[in-house]
Order: sequence, then C-alpha cells, then structure tokens
Amino acid sequence: MIFNANGATLAESIRMGCEGYSGVMANFHPELYSQVIEAIKNGDEEKAKFLENMVGFFSLTECQCYPVSAKYYMSLDGVDIGIMTRTRSPEDLFGSRKKELEQMYAFTNEIKKQYNLR
Repeated sequence: MIFNANGATLAESIRMGCEGYSGVMANFHPELYSQVIEAIKNGDEEKAKFLENMVGFFSLTECQCYPVSAKYYMSLDGVDIGIMTRTRSPEDLFGSRKKELEQMYAFTNEIKKQYNLR
C-alpha cells in the first residue's frame, strides 16, 4: 500500500493506484485531502480537479516555517496550542506569513462550506 505525501501530486498518484495521503499538510486541513481521494474514487472529476488545484496550491505553505505554521493554523481553529517547537523559532512566523495562514484558513472554510465538510 502506497500513500502520497505531496499535495500537488496527490490526485495523480491516487489515479495511478496509491491509497491515500500522509503529508504534513494533513495538520492543516485533512478534510480536503480525504475529499480529493473520495471524489476521484467516486468519479466526480469536477470536484476532484477543483480540490486538487486547492491542495496543490496550499502545499506551498509547508515550506514556510513548518511546524510553527501548523500549530498557528490549528490555533485559528480553536485548538489551545502554543507555537513553540523544537525545530523552528516562533519569530520565523512574522506578519505576512501569519496573514497568509489566516487567508488560507478562511479560504479552506469557504471550501468546506461549499462541499459540506466538517
């Protein structure tokens, strides 16, 4: 069984027979990755393509201050978590990076509403 860890290539790998997703971006919005897989397996190519484009674009975030960024993102969703990590300084998450995460969070919530995801 093979699991993909790259959002940008997830849909392609599912279509080629991979079973799922195991990337760090599941710390941000796991619902979107499961929906990409479900849409492909159900033959809903329009939904799959839209979500594929979103998770591919969102995967740019994993290069920016991970895991501080993931902890900050989770805090936007109400998880009581600090942003201290062993590997990155919280100071790496400066103003514009926070704003980008807040915008991704807002956009993710719009997608979740559109597709009735929890």
